[in-house]
Amino acid sequence: MENEPPTTTQVVARLLRHEIGELLQTVYATVAILSDRLPGGATLERELLGNLEHRAEMCRFELDAVVDLVCGVHGPTQEIDLDRLVGAALLQVRPRFPHLTVEESRGTAQVIRADSRLVASTVPFLLFALCQHARKRVVVRVERADGLACVRLQRDGFGVSDEQRLWIQRPFTTTQQSMLGVALALAQRALDPGTGRVTVSNQGEGVEVLLESPIAPGSEV
Repeated sequence: MENEPPTTTQVVARLLRHEIGELLQTVYATVAILSDRLPGGATLERELLGNLEHRAEMCRFELDAVVDLVCGVHGPTQEIDLDRLVGAALLQVRPRFPHLTVEESRGTAQVIRADSRLVASTVPFLLFALCQHARKRVVVRVERADGLACVRLQRDGFGVSDEQRLWIQRPFTTTQQSMLGVALALAQRALDPGTGRVTVSNQGEGVEVLLESPIAPGSEV
């Protein structure tokens, strides 16, 4: 119920996000100041600062996701163009992983109904989590099949464990906490729990994550 007082876990999660969030803001500001002061040829130093900023960004994503999972607050359901959302997420991700080949296949509007805030934060977080352990290649496809809008994400590299998969159904119940596990749990929460689905599987020498949700009525083309 909306009027119920927050649990101790929820209070602690929000407090941690607030306190660590202030620390992360200091990191962002410090990186910006030092980057401005570096001479033109300081390539290694700029790379180190970029890595620091990237790690801070990953921490922020994960903190926000944990709070969303613990507090379980859903916003209003709205129409979302998954193709446009994935395109925006790719713009965030590509500069952070210049060593990866990121292939994409999209271009057609795939409109679903879901919590727009959660979905908007979930897609880039999930992409970041997959890219984090990719070796050379990530593939992103936005498709439709059997009345469903689908986002298919693939990466090469080592597979996922059974404990990581378990996060989709039962967050925080395994000993193996990982960014991918948190991202999978958040993705399942972001989609309509009655009709949306998240699946993850090992595919040869890689991993595939599939997000599926019914296409919004009236948007079928």
